[in-house]
Amino acid sequence: MNAKLRPYCSGDFLAVRNLLAECFDQTAVLGNWMIDRWNFCRAVSHSMHNTYEAWPDTVGVWEDSCGKIIGVVNSEGEQRGEAFFQLRNPLPVPVLEEMFAYAEERLSASVDGAVRLRLRIPQGDKVREAIASSRGYRKLDWKESVSGICLGQLETGLQTGTQTGMKLGSQASTQPGIPTGIQSGIQSGIQSGIQSGIQSGIQPGVPTRIQPCCLPGGFVFLSGTDVSPRAKACAHAKAFGYYREDRDATVPLAFERMAQAPDYRAELDVSIFSEAAGEVVAFCTVWLDEYNRHGILEPVGTHAAYQRRGLGRAVISEALTRAAHAGATKAYVGSHMGFYRALGFQPVFSSYVWEKSF
Repeated sequence: MNAKLRPYCSGDFLAVRNLLAECFDQTAVLGNWMIDRWNFCRAVSHSMHNTYEAWPDTVGVWEDSCGKIIGVVNSEGEQRGEAFFQLRNPLPVPVLEEMFAYAEERLSASVDGAVRLRLRIPQGDKVREAIASSRGYRKLDWKESVSGICLGQLETGLQTGTQTGMKLGSQASTQPGIPTGIQSGIQSGIQSGIQSGIQSGIQPGVPTRIQPCCLPGGFVFLSGTDVSPRAKACAHAKAFGYYREDRDATVPLAFERMAQAPDYRAELDVSIFSEAAGEVVAFCTVWLDEYNRHGILEPVGTHAAYQRRGLGRAVISEALTRAAHAGATKAYVGSHMGFYRALGFQPVFSSYVWEKSF
């Protein structure tokens, strides 16, 4: 194969995004990202780690003789000595060797006083495992997994619960007492959630059910346009434990950029707002891959003070229901936690982490 390395350019973002969508059926073999991670990392991770401007210069792109992208080496932009391969097809060993060498030269980093590089290699990829071993990598005892669920027939009615039902797409009334940054358009109804017909995993099989979720009094669902970037950033920081009141650690710019990402859809960016606390306390964004008719959850989180109240289940149920209405037949999440298994998700593919020290 005649493969040529070239620098990343601005038009490559959508080209790589299309590669990820077009090659999704081979994800278990190729170990590619899905479109959520490509969008989210570029907008949020790069902004939070101050690598937004520098990241493009670290990306390597391989083209075939026709100018079609066949491979990419990139980082998440967090400067942690990690590299990821995005492939159109399984590539010949010489091309993979070149990609390994590029990653080692451009993306290795000093972490805790030692220079290292970590790669993800799909489970069962003997070719990349052999290359990694020959170059001095060792397989670590942990892996990244993606779990999936089939979205079956939905009931489109709404649970009234303690609030008035409202169909998706209708105009909501503005709720009093919502602070600046939480805009009008609050949904006063609770979508019924994922009903019978959902399968327990990505393969057809025994039906399972995610119970309809009705929010407790004092909580309401919001869509993406109802929540300011600052409010989203604050919720993310409190959910993932990096919030500090003595400085602006929430990086609102990251969530401004997320809303501008090509695959972002505000109606699939769902938050739960606490009227008493005046803040977002749980959230789930679904990225809709229209080419493959599936949705991917990223990010998902609940404020630590509000966990174990069913809010995480509720916000995911609402987001999946909206995704199904938008045309998704399956959904995925980059996790194999028991929490997702309890919702009906099942691990579908994994990549192991390999590390090289320099």
